[in-house]
Amino acid sequence: MSKLTKQLYMFKPFVLQEHTPKYDDDEEPEGRCGSKIYCKGHNLYIYRGSDPTILDVQELEDGVIRLVTKPEFRDMWVFNLLSREWAYIDIEFQLPVWQHNEIGVIFEGNLLTICTMRLPYSDKLTDLYIFNILNEHMINQPLQGEVPTYPSGCNVIRNGEYYYLVGDVDDENNRVGNVYRINMKSGIWECVYKCQGKYKNELWKCIPYYLAFDGKTIFTFFSLDDDDDDEHEDNFTPYSFLNLAAFDVHNRRWRMINTHGDVDHVPNYPMDRDGPNGACFQITHYRNSDNDFIVILSGQFGHKDYYNDLWTLNLSTMTWKNIDNRERLIPRTFKRYSMTVSPAGQLFTFGGFIGEPKDKVPCGSRVHSVWITIPKLIDICWESVLHYLPGLVSMSQEQIENLGISWKFFQSRIN
Repeated sequence: MSKLTKQLYMFKPFVLQEHTPKYDDDEEPEGRCGSKIYCKGHNLYIYRGSDPTILDVQELEDGVIRLVTKPEFRDMWVFNLLSREWAYIDIEFQLPVWQHNEIGVIFEGNLLTICTMRLPYSDKLTDLYIFNILNEHMINQPLQGEVPTYPSGCNVIRNGEYYYLVGDVDDENNRVGNVYRINMKSGIWECVYKCQGKYKNELWKCIPYYLAFDGKTIFTFFSLDDDDDDEHEDNFTPYSFLNLAAFDVHNRRWRMINTHGDVDHVPNYPMDRDGPNGACFQITHYRNSDNDFIVILSGQFGHKDYYNDLWTLNLSTMTWKNIDNRERLIPRTFKRYSMTVSPAGQLFTFGGFIGEPKDKVPCGSRVHSVWITIPKLIDICWESVLHYLPGLVSMSQEQIENLGISWKFFQSRIN
């Protein structure tokens, strides 16, 4: 028997690891923040983003000038977690022109869906762009109906044949939590709830920054509030996690839901935090092996306070759980990264800044991951196989079967 040349494999949950590209000179995405990322099998998909360290001026109507980040990437990449190689997906020529603002983006199954609204918003020209990540085919569907006046750029959730978006402005230019949905088949917008400031649980003069959905209820996280000024200035007020504003899609009403704290951790709840554009927090959600929907909240830094905590919220029990007692799963030096979780419970981060706050570090494109739960035994076994046989993915069927590995099993893991 030949000696093992590799160190003995050990499954390490709650330990951060970097997924270094196989080749140093490989083409890879430029450093960025604010990307939409998604883990599908052994592939990590990256869509869009921007580098906030590079500023440019944009001239608007009537000679108005505003500062914008440049470049603002509208590209798509995929990182193969098995081969550790990046691949560029040629999607840009299928995307709408720059005058179309993206008002909602969602990855689900094999589809990337982008909802856009053409400038100026007063024309109310909106479209759905549905991209199949397997065959790289794009479908464009023009929309009509009760189009929002000035929709917010938050995420989208899907319920059956409907996409839901939350956020708009009213006739007096107040930000409000109006709820809209799009029928995927007919391409019709419908306003299912219009806030009028009459009920205490409405999102009045604020819109949610992030949405999570458990099949019945839309849960909202963070609020973008209006100033006293007439013009809209992004103003994140410190956000508490004791209660959540939630919208029942069946009964079509807003309500406040109390959450429960982690009795084994002090503090019991995530500390209040704020910050525009994800500067002080990251959030994502997934469905775990118990069929529960889990929200993942990661802290960032803001003002003089530092957060490097990691929390989960079970939407079935509405209970918070701190899963990083040592406060080192996501280091304090990680800022403004994108985050997603695989169905097996592996959290991935991409991009952002990695370095001490006092240092001027460039925006990066590095991929890290950490297991935040104990996955199924088959997932652990597969990691073990890849540890000892990193070149397995490039072997032929005959070579793989000669190793005693079922070809059917191999195909199920890589596909």
